[in-house]
Parts: sequence; C-alpha cells; structure tokens
Amino acid sequence: MSKKNIFSAANGMNRNTLAIIVIILSIGGIISLALVYFFSADANARDQTAGNIFNTLLPVITSWVGTVLAFYFGRENFEAASNRYEQMITKLSPDVLDDVLVEQIMIDKNTMIGLDYEEVKDQSVDQLIGFMEKIKKSRLPVLEKDGIKYIVHKSTFRDAKQRLSTVENLDFETFSQDKQYHGLISTFLIVAEGTKLESVRNELKTKTNIRDVFVVDKDNKLIGWLTDSQILKYMHM
Repeated sequence: MSKKNIFSAANGMNRNTLAIIVIILSIGGIISLALVYFFSADANARDQTAGNIFNTLLPVITSWVGTVLAFYFGRENFEAASNRYEQMITKLSPDVLDDVLVEQIMIDKNTMIGLDYEEVKDQSVDQLIGFMEKIKKSRLPVLEKDGIKYIVHKSTFRDAKQRLSTVENLDFETFSQDKQYHGLISTFLIVAEGTKLESVRNELKTKTNIRDVFVVDKDNKLIGWLTDSQILKYMHM
C-alpha cells in the first residue's frame, strides 16, 4: 500500500474514532444532566420535569444528529463528486473533444452584448470605453444587419486614444477607418454552424492573430460568438 493510501486510511480511522468518542461522551453527558435534573426536582413535579427534559433535549438531539449526518454524507458526496470529476477529465481524449460543436459552447447571439454599427459610428472612443467598463466586458462586437462587422478589444480602444490623441473628439468611424486599426478590428474567424471545436482550434493555431470566432447559420446569419478564452476552457491549445 502506498504512503498516500496509508495516510488516507489513517486519517479516515482517526476521524471515525474521534466521531465515536464524541458521540459516546455527548450521549453520556446528556443522560447524566437529564438524570441529575430529574432527581433533583420535587417528587410531586417529576412528571412535569420529565416532560420539560424531553422537550428541551429533543431539539438538541435532532440538531446534533442532523449535524453528524450532514458531515458524513456531505463529505462522502463531496469526495464522490470530486472523484467523478477527476475521472471525467482523465477520460477526455481528442476523439471526445472532436465531438464538441461550436454551437454547444458559443455565446448565443440573443445573449451577446454588442452594438449596431449605425449606433456606434458617431460615438466617441471615450464613450465606448465607458460603456465597456459599465458592462464589465473587454470585447465589443459591432454588428451590421445580420452579421458581424468588427470586434474591438478595450485595449485597442485605449491604444487608439493615445496614438490618435491629436484627433479632436475621436469617434468610432474615424477610429475604424484608421489603417492601423481597421485591419485589427476586422480580423476574426467565421465558421458555419455544426463546425467541430477541434477544427476551429487547429485553424487558430495557424492564425495566431485571431482571438474571436463567429458562428453563422446556413443563411450566413450570425448566431453566436466564441472567444479564445472560451476555447481554452474546453481544449488544450
């Protein structure tokens, strides 16, 4: 038996022994106190005293038993859940991961926080940074009709603020037409619904400048969005 198993077994035995001792001492203490209280009472009032003892000790005992059961069953459930999780992770293989489709883990368009191009083109970069900070997001999809037009990272906005600081009231349209930033915010991957995640991962390996993937349906309409962070949660890059 390995040292780890020996220590685990020893810890388990120690916990069980300690639990038994606590149980015995607790029961003994409760019975002793009850007897002392009962026999110290007036003989004529012992029936009432017995009832008082029962009413007092019953919630104590039930709470105590509940705590013990919660400890043991809670611990067992936690250990069982941990073991199942470890087994699941261990069994994951490229073949299993290859069965994951992009729409299974994507951000659905209905829950995606994005803005329409017509809505943002006249807004200042400062306003858009403020909006992103308010919603606590670091990326902003800019939509046009049923598709994606741009994806802007907050760090790109901040870089533009410094680089284009001489531009008065820098708005999104001016920012998006700048040569340095136009290509950057137009760089993303578009894949069809039903594409396997493994396929997307392999493509991103060859296109290291892409950090966002947008999913379209058979009519080429946007239905979802995947970030590189999401993909990393499901696959080892």
